[in-house]
Amino acid sequence: MLLKHFSIAIAVVLAFFASGSSAEGLDEVYNAVLASWQQNMIVNVFNSTFYATPGNYTSTSSKPGEIFTFEKVSGSDQDKQYAYSPGLSLFRMLYVYKDLNQKPCLQAPSSCCPTTPSSPASLICAPLSGPMARLELHGTVHPASKGLTYNWAIIGHSEGGLAAWAVNEHQSVEPAGGFLGAVSSINQRQLAVPELRAEMETAGTVFLPLTFLESIRRRLNTTAVNVSDWLTPKGEKILQDILKRGCIEVASALVPGSKIDNIFKSVAGLNASLTDAWTDNVQTGGMGALARPMLVVQGDADEAVDPLTNFKTYQANCAANGGSKIRYSIYPD
Repeated sequence: MLLKHFSIAIAVVLAFFASGSSAEGLDEVYNAVLASWQQNMIVNVFNSTFYATPGNYTSTSSKPGEIFTFEKVSGSDQDKQYAYSPGLSLFRMLYVYKDLNQKPCLQAPSSCCPTTPSSPASLICAPLSGPMARLELHGTVHPASKGLTYNWAIIGHSEGGLAAWAVNEHQSVEPAGGFLGAVSSINQRQLAVPELRAEMETAGTVFLPLTFLESIRRRLNTTAVNVSDWLTPKGEKILQDILKRGCIEVASALVPGSKIDNIFKSVAGLNASLTDAWTDNVQTGGMGALARPMLVVQGDADEAVDPLTNFKTYQANCAANGGSKIRYSIYPD
């Protein structure tokens, strides 16, 4: 794992040499990160038979929750290189869940019991609350509840707190069984301080550009978007690489060293309607009925997460759902 992170660090250094408004050098960064990812992953998912599409899977008749494979990962040389703490058990599975259009799709998450990280690939802070992470967190419990008999809860912080909230809401619609409740800690619905957001935009922070690039990517699937209206030539090249065969670490390596105006023609695009529509589709509004009790934890002077926004969301949930078992606890930072 250290080798993988070291290789990615080299790619990030290369990205700084590709900084500025020029798209020159981005291909080298992209290829370096992608090669590192493929060479150092625990299992090569592109070649492994475990991750091959089962012959009896169909996108029309297969049902969410249907398990094709559920196995414990142990007894291999990989355990020596990618060891996990004693007392934990690592499982991997291949099962059917739903995509954002509510159509059946295959998922292949891993689960570390008695706890689970935010992603089977790497632990990223803040944990992502995007569609794949949210579906992974919620969807994992479907096959796990059949392979394991223990009750479970979900705890998340920052964007992971949003995912924990969303899972609690989703469990009221499609219960998986054994769900005890959720803790949503400092869930990041929006940046708190306008000055901080401006500073992050000026610095070319990775999270805001990635949100917008993902918004454009999804919009391209449904309607025509004139990308050149929003992105500089360098921004268009980054988008092409993400569309071609990208991931969070590829995208993260392409952005460092760039200012916002190197990628975007206007920061107004960050608040464009297509961005808001994607965000609404990905993140919970917080007013859905909760399946089980939930504790919302917040610091009173958090610079990156707005306490007032989270408190208003808590109030809105209470108003929308009579008797909602939700508690908002705020602590001094």
